[in-house]
Amino acid sequence: MSRTACLNNMASYETLGELAVLLRLPDAALNASLLPKPVRTLLDSPVGQRLEETLRCFLENVGSLPLTAEALGIHRSSL
Repeated sequence: MSRTACLNNMASYETLGELAVLLRLPDAALNASLLPKPVRTLLDSPVGQRLEETLRCFLENVGSLPLTAEALGIHRSSL
């Protein structure tokens, strides 16, 4: 799947409805207390920084395993 194909599945700001308010929050309002416990556990682990980078890359690639693996320079089965 190409990156363009992935981007075609993204929501536009106008279609976010009540979720659009989250984009208006100042960065200072976004802190660890808002994260679900599993995500906080992931970030607090000894390899948390690497896992955070992997998750960020995965989300930036719209959940595409092949694109994420390619961006990280690893085989997708390693992802």
